[in-house]
Amino acid sequence: MTWVYYNVVRAISPRVFGFIDHDLIPVRKVNVADKMKDQPIYGLLNVGKFGFWFLWAGYCFFDYAEVKSKSINFLYDFSCDLDTGGRNWNSVYRYLDRSRLRVASSENVSMSVDSVRNSRKVQFIDQNWLHIGGISYSYNSPENIAFFEALERLFDANPS
Repeated sequence: MTWVYYNVVRAISPRVFGFIDHDLIPVRKVNVADKMKDQPIYGLLNVGKFGFWFLWAGYCFFDYAEVKSKSINFLYDFSCDLDTGGRNWNSVYRYLDRSRLRVASSENVSMSVDSVRNSRKVQFIDQNWLHIGGISYSYNSPENIAFFEALERLFDANPS
């Protein structure tokens, strides 16, 4: 992510840039720039130890003009309990009033799809993104695959 920032984002100087996890699926139209109205960052908030906080690297957006002069580093800082992107605490987040920021909503919903017997919890971010979670790991059992294939058919049949 740091390499992409310094080699792609800085080269194109977009008004807004961000990162979306590979296992986030949009289920409705999304306009992140609207969500960033009058604030320099937007995304899913994570809180570490000692009052440190950061945006989850899988759903984080930045106003380029606000961060272009800062030292950006998307590595983790485990000493502060901050995962990927947490190193931006010192250069970006610590200067922002968290209580004044709009951040993404997150809801874990138990879903059952007719063709799959078991229900499963899924995460919706901003009510627009389905977070599959764990898709990169090898425990994608036939039941998990069947569940998400059935969920895909459900969304395809009911676009909104």
